[in-house]
Amino acid sequence: MEEAVLENPLRRLIQSPLRVLKEMGVKLGDVLMDVGCGFGYLSIPAAELVAPTGLVYSVDVDEFKLRKLRERARSRNLSNLRTIRSEAWKIEEVDSCTVDVAVMFFSLHHFEKLRESMEEAKTKLRRGGRLFVYDPIRTRFAGHGTSAEEVMKMGIDLGFSLRSLKKRGLTYSIELMKS
Repeated sequence: MEEAVLENPLRRLIQSPLRVLKEMGVKLGDVLMDVGCGFGYLSIPAAELVAPTGLVYSVDVDEFKLRKLRERARSRNLSNLRTIRSEAWKIEEVDSCTVDVAVMFFSLHHFEKLRESMEEAKTKLRRGGRLFVYDPIRTRFAGHGTSAEEVMKMGIDLGFSLRSLKKRGLTYSIELMKS
């Protein structure tokens, strides 16, 4: 059921993964870390976009989702996608200072430890690397989501530089940069 909702073709019209990746400036050769990747909504197109020299780390706690993602990656001959079963705040399989772009695409509100998860993403980013958070606005989505202002403040408190904050209807996006 969850996969049917998350992979609904209508969602691709509203939240085109390629448009999102383009907005993030993801390009050939980048190393991207998709935290809370689920079934790979962003991971699969990102792996295609950064290939052949780039790499995508797809991180999630749900082994079922990661198994499905591995199957999808294999069926598309994507050898540059690595799945990692891990909590968002303790990603041991990715070396520090190796990631160009980290993204939490509609996943941050599911994490038990928000601040620690953002801090962990920061440790994986290279200097000048960027963290993108896309999430539902809690007050506009019946309590499901996070507060853009709280997440922005948390990022600044962690030493990120705020690049942008955009609100779009029920959702927001924040771009933070590691100095």
